[in-house]
Amino acid sequence: MIAFEPGFIYKVPDFSQLNMVQTHVLAALNIHKDNQETKNGISDLVVELESPQRDIVFLLDGSDGTLSGFPAMKTFVQQVVETLSVDETKDRVSVVQYSRDPETHFSLNTHTDKQAVLNAVRQLKHKGGQPRNTGAALDHVRRNAFAESSGSRHMEGVPQILILLTAGRSRDD
Repeated sequence: MIAFEPGFIYKVPDFSQLNMVQTHVLAALNIHKDNQETKNGISDLVVELESPQRDIVFLLDGSDGTLSGFPAMKTFVQQVVETLSVDETKDRVSVVQYSRDPETHFSLNTHTDKQAVLNAVRQLKHKGGQPRNTGAALDHVRRNAFAESSGSRHMEGVPQILILLTAGRSRDD
């Protein structure tokens, strides 16, 4: 498993129970759900911010084994996005789905408001396919989703956050 800190790894028995870890994920994103004030969290670990700015990529396992759980994955993404301040100068969101090969559904610079991101997430279709190549997907995110050409602001010191939802072990590195 890969994480900035071991405490950032959350496991649930199946995707229908993602809501059990949502508050932990939101806390790691440095968001207080009631008033969206920043709290001690990930931004303190990466960079101190006066106003929250994050580049957040959701990497979704779209392999055959996730078909029944895909609606729950989309709901989880929507619920997290609902708490964000999506704007060109604040939070940016991207979604990548993978099985054998990764596919970027939209980049960090595609949508500049929350409603557009939510609409795009609602439209996601399950990719399907085998095997589950998480390693290739992580490499794709590193090279493409977190690239300046895709809207990444890593050179400006904006935290780059990856949220990976997967159903099991990868078939590659």
